[in-house]
Amino acid sequence: MSSSPEPSVRRTRVALLAGLAVVVLAAVAALGAWSVLKDRAEAGQVIRGGLTDVSGRSRPVLLPLGQVDVTVSEPVESVPEGASVDAPRAPWGGSFVGVSWETGYMGGFPTWATVPLGMAPVQPHVHLVVGGHRYPVPGASGGDIVGRRKETIHGEGKAWIAVDGEPKQPVIEIEYDGVTQRVDIATGRRESGRAAPLYSLDRQGAHFRTCPAPRISGLGGVLSVDAKCGVATPLRLPYVSGLGWAKPGREWAVINASVSLPSDGEWRAAAGSGPAADYDLEPVSTTFTLDGRAPRPTPELKDAAFDATRGTGSVVFDVPVNGTGTLRIMQRARAELDDVNGARPPQSDASIILDRAMTLAP
Repeated sequence: MSSSPEPSVRRTRVALLAGLAVVVLAAVAALGAWSVLKDRAEAGQVIRGGLTDVSGRSRPVLLPLGQVDVTVSEPVESVPEGASVDAPRAPWGGSFVGVSWETGYMGGFPTWATVPLGMAPVQPHVHLVVGGHRYPVPGASGGDIVGRRKETIHGEGKAWIAVDGEPKQPVIEIEYDGVTQRVDIATGRRESGRAAPLYSLDRQGAHFRTCPAPRISGLGGVLSVDAKCGVATPLRLPYVSGLGWAKPGREWAVINASVSLPSDGEWRAAAGSGPAADYDLEPVSTTFTLDGRAPRPTPELKDAAFDATRGTGSVVFDVPVNGTGTLRIMQRARAELDDVNGARPPQSDASIILDRAMTLAP
């Protein structure tokens, strides 16, 4: 005849069964949570490229290297088919936001003056700002936005960024050489800071005007020289490569000039008399000043910078916004007597200066 288990044994069995039930329930809950979180992206994760275009609102942003058109999609639960073969799902409670970008020239904008062809421009840094969080857009912050070759500013790309929550008002931030622009994608409202003048530049192109006749000194009598000189209306820019952004209230005046010197000149003893001698001319240097101030050194402009040997190129002055002044161009040359047809000149060789002064156009 069997006896019933002691009460203490029964209590132990009940406790064990209860504990086992708790473990089983916890395992089931964990399995359920794992199945919910399985294959989900973490906030900030980026899915690059793909064949699917990003559809959404597009906003232009102007940089010294050209125009960037940025498109931002509505938030989605998963990356569209074709964007990635094995893309994860959106973060738990979050979503994916598509961002695409395309860079090209601005119509009529003199990008050669800000970022010359043949040099590597500053790399921009792009962020998607939603829900108080800033998410980097890696492709747009590197070579994709400026192109793979230094000779072009064209670049394009797209990415899908995992974000927390469902963003309602995405903002794109683009930082270029220390200046950040913010664009509200929904409204188009833009905060441009020191980059604001890029949106109001005169894109009609520069107009050349002929320099006044030079005043020639250094040789007695009158020396006639058929020297050519032309100066374009200045490009007033907020940014020049190598110099960076102009300070508040100031701008860079980029002046394109063409200055030449013929190989010879005619000498007369006095104005109105016939030519008496010929001089061979050899250029030595060409200098520019604005109200007595020298232009800023611009080694990074490379071929765009003024070359005295070539006689063409640009010089850059730091000026107040819409500021004017007296632009002075001085050509120095050696004059060596070649042939005498009449009265003999007082000097067989001399250092001469061709001096021109003109008002800088506003």
